[in-house]
Amino acid sequence: MQKTEMTGDVQGFELPRGCFFTSVVILMMITTFAAALIGVLY
Repeated sequence: MQKTEMTGDVQGFELPRGCFFTSVVILMMITTFAAALIGVLY
């Protein structure tokens, strides 16, 4: 059921979801990097 819903979402909003997903991944990478830096510094 979840898989079918996800496929429908991707088909309906392929470009926006792709851009949103990419920005979320970049934000997560930046957050992880900052957390690692803070962990090293303190």
